[in-house]
Amino acid sequence: MFNKFKRQDIVFLGMVALVHTIFYLLACHFKKIYMGDSAEYVLEAVNIKNHFFFYSGSPSFPIRAEFMTLRPPLYPLFLAFVYFFTLNNWVVLILQNLLSVFNIMIARDALIHIGYNKKYDWLLFLFVVAYPIQFIYSNNIASDTLLQTFAVIYFRQFVLLVMDGKLKHALWMSIALVLGAFVKPIFYPFAIVNVIILLAIALNKKINIVKVIGIALLPLLVFTMYNSWNYVRTGKFHFSSIEAITA
Repeated sequence: MFNKFKRQDIVFLGMVALVHTIFYLLACHFKKIYMGDSAEYVLEAVNIKNHFFFYSGSPSFPIRAEFMTLRPPLYPLFLAFVYFFTLNNWVVLILQNLLSVFNIMIARDALIHIGYNKKYDWLLFLFVVAYPIQFIYSNNIASDTLLQTFAVIYFRQFVLLVMDGKLKHALWMSIALVLGAFVKPIFYPFAIVNVIILLAIALNKKINIVKVIGIALLPLLVFTMYNSWNYVRTGKFHFSSIEAITA
């Protein structure tokens, strides 16, 4: 994708990067970078860094089982990766802004594959700017930007699979689904939908059905293993305790 950049692509990328830079500078000025669940993500990241303990509560208080699975592990791992080098959330926000730019470019690339004309980049840019939550989440300690990354990767690989029927795209769809669920549980139930989508495309494109079934069942297998690990830790076979809290 990025090795085929032309002038139009560079201009669009530059405009998107400029808007992200402005919002980052605003965040630096106003310093409003935390949301309601930010503390839980930060606590889990610090617990992972210091003790490799996946726990979103304070270890200073008695251990509570629900905090072991309250937040899926991938965003805390993302934070912990940064914290291994520097305990600085402004570095986290820089990486999230880069991810946001990447997400927009990936989504644009997927649209190009289904007929989008780059001459309408000005309109797409206005659409992006008219969606300020994109930049707000990028400049908050929140998992939404990382979740979006896997969502747009899933969408792009779906488009490519429909176009050329190559199995590697089905595999990337399942991997993106797994990683997305490990950022936020919202992707978790989509594992069944993923099976239906891949089987439908396999039948339409006459792809090896056995291989497609194996790829389609990959998220279900991974989630079952993760739920089993949670059962060992908490005594409950579940993906996240947030399900019970919000039920």
